[in-house]
Amino acid sequence: MMRDHCNYRYSIHKEYHEGLIDELRDIMNEIETNGYLGNRQNIQGQMTEWFVGHFKKQDARLHSKLGH
Repeated sequence: MMRDHCNYRYSIHKEYHEGLIDELRDIMNEIETNGYLGNRQNIQGQMTEWFVGHFKKQDARLHSKLGH
């Protein structure tokens, strides 16, 4: 849908999602290497920041472009 209606932003939007996947892999590697070490709040903070920021900035643009 995004490629059909917002092609000019598709690659940028996709990069944001790939960045999240990279961050999740880094977190998983850190946990595997050093254990959990009570990093729950740090991980929650990172994920909350990413999703809230992404929805407010990137997804809001998509919704406005699609007329939702």
